[in-house]
Amino acid sequence: TGRTRNGILALIRESYPILSQREFLILIFGSFCAAALINLYGLSLGRGIGKALTGVDYRKLNISILSAVFMLSFYFDGIFGILTLIAAASVGYTAIELGVKRTNCMGVLMLRILIK
Repeated sequence: TGRTRNGILALIRESYPILSQREFLILIFGSFCAAALINLYGLSLGRGIGKALTGVDYRKLNISILSAVFMLSFYFDGIFGILTLIAAASVGYTAIELGVKRTNCMGVLMLRILIK
């Protein structure tokens, strides 16, 4: 019928005119140019970040991340959050040792999230 029934689609149809084929091609070309420039920028930025990360002591980084996770868990959920974190870590480690997928084992911990 050509009628727009969804509210947002009706608003878009009223607010924006239909593009001609030429305007559409210009828009597509501009999008590809922007994507190419962003890709080049991302590659150069990635090289810089990669060089900066070569000097990082990963032991200190891991300890600081683990400390931050524990502190945030305690801050948001208290001792129950720490217990949940320890249970999740134990299940994850046990799954690795047993050679099973961790996602199958973590289903047990989802109960706490679903109840809350």
